[in-house]
Amino acid sequence: MKFYTYAAPGVLGLFFSFMGVAFAMTGGRQVYYPIVILLVLAYAGTIAYVIKMEKAGKGAESAYLLALPMFMVTGLMIVAQLGVYAYSQVAPDSDAFTSDCKMTGVEFVRPPTLPARSIAYEWNGKIRPPFIQLKVSGTRIIASSYVNIPVDAKQGVDFVEIKTSYEGHSPNTPAYLKFISPGQSQGVAVSTADVLVDYRISPEEELKKAYPEQGMVRYEVTVIDRRTGEKLAAKKYVVDAKKKRACGPEISDRTFIQRALALR
Repeated sequence: MKFYTYAAPGVLGLFFSFMGVAFAMTGGRQVYYPIVILLVLAYAGTIAYVIKMEKAGKGAESAYLLALPMFMVTGLMIVAQLGVYAYSQVAPDSDAFTSDCKMTGVEFVRPPTLPARSIAYEWNGKIRPPFIQLKVSGTRIIASSYVNIPVDAKQGVDFVEIKTSYEGHSPNTPAYLKFISPGQSQGVAVSTADVLVDYRISPEEELKKAYPEQGMVRYEVTVIDRRTGEKLAAKKYVVDAKKKRACGPEISDRTFIQRALALR
């Protein structure tokens, strides 16, 4: 086997693989481990095939395959994801999901008596809500996007405050982070916002998983005017990110909060 025949495609393949693995690490263990395992198998199969072709006198013709293991894995992952997505679109809702969906609902009690110029976000437990914006067709999630805050200081309010007592925070962290504008915060010990947006989430254990791996989670969001103690609005909805399902009359937290505070 002539080394120089295989050096260029081999080095190129290692470069692509390194870049692919580095990118996979950003997706967490549930993405990283499958890709590494498939990549090892792809290399084993490719090298074995090239050696076989070399013995048959056709090694130079197959050397280019050494540059392709990462592309093989990527293609396989895309096909697998498409298969999972296709199945999720035709699979029926589970009985547990259907039962919990019957408990969802939305209630707009009244708009705030005075304009709401600030919002505080709190939640039960020690795990911050994922704050994912969803688009749903029926009960199927057709699109999702991450937002740092459902309604922030650029959307009609002077400032927002976010509870900091969640897993992984430093004991010396202030009780709240106050955002005068997105990305610019300061720690405060006491919340002074006009309105409280309170999340009740169960089961909390599901939130410890990466969002795409979270099973069925029930959300109850209540908007309270702290100045009067009045409940302005409330809603309940259910999200099963792993099965790409969600139900409830108002899935978008941003739209719900804006309407509750008469910001739209």
